Amino acid sequence: MPSTLLMALARGRSARTGESSRHALNEIRLLQPGTPPIPPAADMHQAALESDFLEVLGRCPKDRWRPRMRPFGIKSVTPRPDGLTVRIAAEFLPDIIRDIAPTWRPEEGKDGEIASMSGIPGLRALHRRGRTVLSRPGVPGRIIIPVPADRWRKAVMVAAELWQYEGGTCSPWFTDPREWHPAETRWAADWPERYAPDGRQYRNAWLASQILRRLPGLCPVPWPYYHDLWFNRFGDECSIQFEWGLRRHPRRRP
Repeated sequence: MPSTLLMALARGRSARTGESSRHALNEIRLLQPGTPPIPPAADMHQAALESDFLEVLGRCPKDRWRPRMRPFGIKSVTPRPDGLTVRIAAEFLPDIIRDIAPTWRPEEGKDGEIASMSGIPGLRALHRRGRTVLSRPGVPGRIIIPVPADRWRKAVMVAAELWQYEGGTCSPWFTDPREWHPAETRWAADWPERYAPDGRQYRNAWLASQILRRLPGLCPVPWPYYHDLWFNRFGDECSIQFEWGLRRHPRRRP
């Protein structure tokens, strides 16, 4: 492929993923011939994990965002067929951990039962060599967050304090770090249309996955003072709405 075309593809990818042009170029060179510059997820499990991740990010309250911050605290992404690297602004890492980690409150009077669950059921975090790998034991798919070990530990501690502040929420990240908690297994089994591989969530995951792989490029520059994203589900159909607002500068008087 001519170098001028490669550079054009790298610039186009960089504008959408937030990567540097050089990094985007190196990633494109690693792709198999015929693969798009921003490759799709290789299988439905990877796409479903990315879809869940995006939907959780979209639920974050607006009052937690700051003026001119990047979309949902995401600085850049590096999409590969077998995984997705997500670089998160350090100040928002505890908030995102709180949102993606599976947590719940035990239902009073019912041993082992839960009324509702937040986060991504089964999601676990393993930190190794300067990066945290998010995955679900026994299910393919991974999201990688590059972060130093000490910063990750501090962010998890802050997130744990937030969980406790919200009412003593249970989190299997600490009690079952390498396997599904029985409550998570029951929750997923009770919602097969959402979590079963042949359910609606999996069938509709490709669109959300493609959006997450382009999320840094969706907002205009300068970045908006607020942004919001949500999923609309109607039977077998799913649509995603994404909105943002730009702050107007008052006109200067002559």
